[in-house]
Amino acid sequence: MNQPSPIGSESLLKGSKGGLRLLYGKCSWNSKSGLVLPMTETAFKSIEESLGLPESFLKIMKGKGSRAMKYTSKGLNGNPRVCFVFKFGLFQPAYYQLALSYYPKTSVTTGLLLSKTPELKIPELVEHLKIAPLASSQPLYLAALIAEVVVDSSNDRISLFVLSLKKLEEAMGQHEYSNIPLGDPLKLDLMKATRRLNFFVRNFNIEITRLGSMLLALEQIQQHRAYIGSSREPGKVEIDFDTLGEDVGEQMDEKIAYLKNACQNTLLRAEFQHKLAQSLIQVNAKSTIALGKDASTIAVDTKKDGASMKTIALMGMVFLPSTALAAVFAMPVFDWNARGASIFKPGFGYYIAVAIPLTCVVLLIWGLGMRRWQKDGTPHESELNEL
Repeated sequence: MNQPSPIGSESLLKGSKGGLRLLYGKCSWNSKSGLVLPMTETAFKSIEESLGLPESFLKIMKGKGSRAMKYTSKGLNGNPRVCFVFKFGLFQPAYYQLALSYYPKTSVTTGLLLSKTPELKIPELVEHLKIAPLASSQPLYLAALIAEVVVDSSNDRISLFVLSLKKLEEAMGQHEYSNIPLGDPLKLDLMKATRRLNFFVRNFNIEITRLGSMLLALEQIQQHRAYIGSSREPGKVEIDFDTLGEDVGEQMDEKIAYLKNACQNTLLRAEFQHKLAQSLIQVNAKSTIALGKDASTIAVDTKKDGASMKTIALMGMVFLPSTALAAVFAMPVFDWNARGASIFKPGFGYYIAVAIPLTCVVLLIWGLGMRRWQKDGTPHESELNEL
């Protein structure tokens, strides 16, 4: 939408008796300019004046927290009106921000709904508002409806996290279900598991915060609905929301009570899963420490073995030359008693003919093996991965 809409114009509301006038827009975010409204600055100024938006409206929208506030003001022709601003947080950084202005003289509610999320299906919302009896008589019904969307969305995300957390719990072998096989922690990538668990803890914290803010918003909706429906004190705007009978007012109260109950139960579920993820982090940390101690023990033993091998190698370097020389001299291919003739017997040539090529073949095989080993990767590393 790029043009201003006269949804808050008092000339439009003259002769009207009840109903909701709603303008909707989808916001976006630019890394350079920040929040981008779905309208021109001129259009927003016109809507701001028509609805009597507070100066903090844009500041609330750009902030990260949820909000719920009420204020009274006068319309363009001096008629009193009660205004509300709600910001309902979704998954970061998505949100809904709703501004409502109720005119008691005509019982008409005008509203501006801005969102930064694709979750809300506007055609379905409009069709629901057309057939819902509370939408025309209860100004805060739309706020309750958006709150229901947020609670349901939070519940769906928690369900997805619970399924992933359950799979990780099974892989870690931290359950006693007879119909589900226990996983082997030794085959688990502990670093990856820790990152995943930290991800769950963070997201459960987000949902706990969001649901807590939704409870506060629902309490504000309940208080404002009770205040406006029964306010008779001097100096306050006298408004009767229950223009269609007490049953409609009771339905609104029941709707808010249901949402508060759903929000509280979803919050308890998120808190339980948050504690479960934290306990799995502790188990994972203990496993990591235990494996670290085993690895340290193996490293110490390997170091001792390495020292022993160095000793053996050193002793070999000292005695091997003389041992090899003694072995050669001990062979029956020498004639140590020869007088004036060669001490080498004919068999010595056979020894040279066999020993030298055999040594070259062994060195060639070793060289080819080392080349293939370096090309294909360290076999020891693949063996560790299998373990």
